[in-house]
Amino acid sequence: MKLNPWKSYSYLNYGACLDWIGKSAEAAKYFSRAEELDPNGYFTVANVGLHYLQMGDYAAAKPWFERSLRLKWQTNSIATSYLQIVNEKMLEAATNEFRLKLDAVAQ
Repeated sequence: MKLNPWKSYSYLNYGACLDWIGKSAEAAKYFSRAEELDPNGYFTVANVGLHYLQMGDYAAAKPWFERSLRLKWQTNSIATSYLQIVNEKMLEAATNEFRLKLDAVAQ
């Protein structure tokens, strides 16, 4: 980042490393800077979504993967795969919440 402060992948990779060691809150600013430098890069946008997915914030991850698919819809395996995971996790959470409400009403 010091050698080339305008290269988005440097910030993206640094944020990914921080995610990997469990410092997701600190990583957010690096993902934000990468997106500022490369707002139309499908890979950058998909990795911002991956950051939110790793944090367990599926609702925040979903629009990033959808945006990445709009930027590059052909052979965008990152966004395609992870969007499916996000949708499954959100459906699972909604189903579990609904079951809990039904159980509470039944008692």
